[in-house]
Amino acid sequence: MLRKGSKSFRYADKAQQSMLAAVEIFNSPLVTFKSEICITLITLAWTYLFQSYCEKHSLETRQYETKGKRKAFKRGKDGHILEQPLSELLNIAPDFISSGAKNNILFLIGIRNSIQHSANSDVDPLIAPKIQANVLNFKVALNELSENRMDIGAKLPLALQFAELSLNQTKELLTATHADPLLTSFILEFEGRLTPEERQDTTYEARVRFDLENRNRGSELIAMKVIKPGETIPEDATILANKEVEKLKYRPSEVIDKMNSEGYSSFKMHVHTTLWQSRNARRECTGYGTQVSNQWYWYEKWIDEVVRPYCQKTYSSE
Repeated sequence: MLRKGSKSFRYADKAQQSMLAAVEIFNSPLVTFKSEICITLITLAWTYLFQSYCEKHSLETRQYETKGKRKAFKRGKDGHILEQPLSELLNIAPDFISSGAKNNILFLIGIRNSIQHSANSDVDPLIAPKIQANVLNFKVALNELSENRMDIGAKLPLALQFAELSLNQTKELLTATHADPLLTSFILEFEGRLTPEERQDTTYEARVRFDLENRNRGSELIAMKVIKPGETIPEDATILANKEVEKLKYRPSEVIDKMNSEGYSSFKMHVHTTLWQSRNARRECTGYGTQVSNQWYWYEKWIDEVVRPYCQKTYSSE
């Protein structure tokens, strides 16, 4: 338990205040350049939260070098001992949050570093789902750390004002002529290192699935609620729209790995290339995949309708 007045409690309180400020800024209609300010506050919030966790569990967060059996702490120009950055705190306390939440934080750290060199890029719509997931992850982590004594949901609505982007809108943001090459390169490289399952993890990126209507008898008022993946749909709710969540995408190498894991070890890259070329499968009208900034991704439709049946027919004896 966090004892009020303790160092761990003070860190957690600062973390809470930083995240509340981040949400208020992102939702403020008066702030047009939200990303850098919001992400800076978010990384500060997580830094304080990890420091609180480490203080509670007696984990060292100060930077040091080992000289023999002694620790030599690193100091700044003003003489103060340097603390570990957030990216290192993730490794010091690896069991504090999920892998999806870690990927989300690392993504936002990378965006923050890229934005510092990119004054003209408008990435607010593109990263809003990442920020929404981050806020929800923070709420869970803070509740667990404080044993539900600190709940930012009770102080401020956690929903951010953002609209889910369609695949075409995402492509336009990444491929627009004004988009900063450094920022675009970072996003593609970072998400290219993730598996399809990691990219679809809702702790990495928030995703909207249903819009629901709940109308009480005798009332003209309509209550709208967004149901997140994994939540149960209320019995008295009427589904107005089932919004298409961005499809799971696979790089060519991931298609090969998937088929190999299913037992078709003879299915190699050159076979896959010959297969899609023979079907002219990269035409957008087929719905088998899409291209984002010169990188082609295959949808599950391509695997289910073409690749797996091909492997079942060709390698049935394996």
